[in-house]
Amino acid sequence: MYSHLVDSTKKYEESKTELFGKLAGKTLCSIVLPFDVVLKLNQCGDKSLVSRFEKGREKREKHEVSTTPHQKTMALLYHRPEFLIELLGLKANDYQINRLVSPDNFYVGENKVKKFYILNINKIKLAES
Repeated sequence: MYSHLVDSTKKYEESKTELFGKLAGKTLCSIVLPFDVVLKLNQCGDKSLVSRFEKGREKREKHEVSTTPHQKTMALLYHRPEFLIELLGLKANDYQINRLVSPDNFYVGENKVKKFYILNINKIKLAES
């Protein structure tokens, strides 16, 4: 997941090249999650953490179902990942959390990407069979 300061990328009316140019300078962070954390967020019934959209209930054009984490959830993931992992009913000790920074010379097409933080969460303890 990426957090950025570009308004409404879903309704962006300029070209993709212009959008990538704006994202290159306004990306705040990237959060890389293991599948079980993504699944727990998707199944989460706490509306203060995520919004869930389903085709037929809301005006959805492209996707059948989507789950969107709120800004509060993104902040918790970035600043207090162990807390949010536990809040989702998982064990924080089962995960390795690494904080990184994007490379200095990072380009998307011709757009130089401003440095941003990367939070990488990996599952280190596999489920017992």
